[in-house]
Amino acid sequence: MSKYGYIYSGDKDIAGRVSELRGLGVSEDCIFADAGLKDVSKRPAYKRLKKKLESGDFLYIHDFCDLGETYGEMLQEWNLFTKEIGVKTVLLLMPLLNERLGEEDITDTGEDIASEFLEFGARLEQDIKQKRKERQKQGIEAAKARGVKFGKQAAPVSDNFYLICSKFFRREITCNEGAEALGMSRSTFYYKAMKYREEIVGTSRNRKEGTNNDGK
Repeated sequence: MSKYGYIYSGDKDIAGRVSELRGLGVSEDCIFADAGLKDVSKRPAYKRLKKKLESGDFLYIHDFCDLGETYGEMLQEWNLFTKEIGVKTVLLLMPLLNERLGEEDITDTGEDIASEFLEFGARLEQDIKQKRKERQKQGIEAAKARGVKFGKQAAPVSDNFYLICSKFFRREITCNEGAEALGMSRSTFYYKAMKYREEIVGTSRNRKEGTNNDGK
């Protein structure tokens, strides 16, 4: 059985927590610390710690937040330590969960309570995310009903765009020359030119249909 300590303190000084762990009998070479890395999977010291832990070991952490950014992450790591590896995990910020039987034993009751707390938090977190998505969806649908348009707006074309397009349609210039004259990529110019031609054809067709209907 070995004692380990893990410290995650964001960008704060960790000296105070190291001193606390030393006072609990954790040797300095068994104290692992990370700072500034929110993503648990990217913390180097945390990865080394997980490789060392064995069933029956003790792990001292400050609170659940050392195990992840979300309740889901915390629950996953907590279950890994307490259920899969069999590590006795001590929460220094929550002494009520660390009931003792004799010198070195922590009851399973405390760990079960902690698991239930994290499971509740994870469910609540997921429920909040789902409700937020539903509200966003309802808001978007309501905005669309009012005529609000979403998505990236097309950039305005330059004054000579239509003149360049006309020359391109008459084959007086190439697509590359038209794109260069307007400072566009070849694909952008071609796309915009084709859209413009569709608008011209559509307008012309609508006018003809309107004239024919008037003649009837």
